[in-house]
Parts: sequence; C-alpha cells; structure tokens
Amino acid sequence: MDARITYTIPISEAYAYPLKVVGGKTKNSSLCSNAGFRIPEGFAITTDAYFEFVRNNGIDKLIEMELSRKSELDMRWEEIWDAALRIRLAFTRGNLSPIMEDSIIKALSHWPEGTKFAVRSSSPAAPPAT
Repeated sequence: MDARITYTIPISEAYAYPLKVVGGKTKNSSLCSNAGFRIPEGFAITTDAYFEFVRNNGIDKLIEMELSRKSELDMRWEEIWDAALRIRLAFTRGNLSPIMEDSIIKALSHWPEGTKFAVRSSSPAAPPAT
C-alpha cells in the first residue's frame, strides 16, 4: 500500500487496507471476492476522501455546531430534522478537490458510459457504546 492519500480502491484490493480506510462492507466484500465468491467489480471511496471533503467544505465545523447547540436528548424531533437537513445540504453543495474528482473519474472509467452502479455506505467502525 502507498503511504500517500488514496481516494479510491478497487474492491478486489480492499482486503489489504485497514477497516478504518475502507469500511466493513467493502473489506468483507473484498475478502469474499478473493475467496472465490462472485462479487460485482467496483471500487470504494476511502475515508481519507470523506474526511478531506468534509474538512475542505467546512462541513466538519457545521456538524460540530449543529451537535453542540444542545443535547440531542433535549431536542425535539423537528430540531433534529432541521439540523440533519442543514448538514445534508452542506454535503450536496460541497465540491470535490480536482485530485479527488480525477481519482473517482479514473475509477469510473473502467466501465462503459451508462453503466449503472449500486452505492453502499460502509462504516469504518461501530458507533461508540452509550
């Protein structure tokens, strides 16, 4: 593995990366693929890419602000909903860095135009116990 930031990793190679970089579904899919199970080809966008995107677009500060307004136990559902909408809007308005965009376009270029993909979230770790 390269020590530089990696934005995308082919599923077939993800088994070699730490769980904190590729997430559980990706790592397990890669392990199954390498064990001979039929897994569709694809790629993962790494947590490095996620954290860079969040940081570069100021979403980390927005999330911190939204979560520090008051305890979630004291929030009405409407307040939680509104906070979630503001965070979601920040993600949809965010911009990829040119290097990250190039990496994703390169990963997508392995398939013909018009190919349909399934997108899955893959958490890098279990949530903390409460």
